[in-house]
Amino acid sequence: MKTLLLALLVLLGSVALATAQAKPSGQLDLEYKPRTPPLQPVPPRKLEEDTNQAIREIDRQRTNQMMRKAQPAPSQRPDLERDVTQGVQSRGLRR
Repeated sequence: MKTLLLALLVLLGSVALATAQAKPSGQLDLEYKPRTPPLQPVPPRKLEEDTNQAIREIDRQRTNQMMRKAQPAPSQRPDLERDVTQGVQSRGLRR
């Protein structure tokens, strides 16, 4: 019984070894095969909508930029002018 089981294991092992040797292992296909990229067709209506949306966004950005340039720059606080800060500093040095 043990010899039959051992013979069966040896037979199965040799079959597995033979099939493993038949297949080339560790070899990679390194050839470069140029392929065209997959393209998804875009309906003309969608293309036109996207174009119009992009144009509106560019116009909005230009308008915002022009409005920012047209606004006057914020004035400085009067209590932080050069004369005031130097006066405060000179008073602090005398103490």
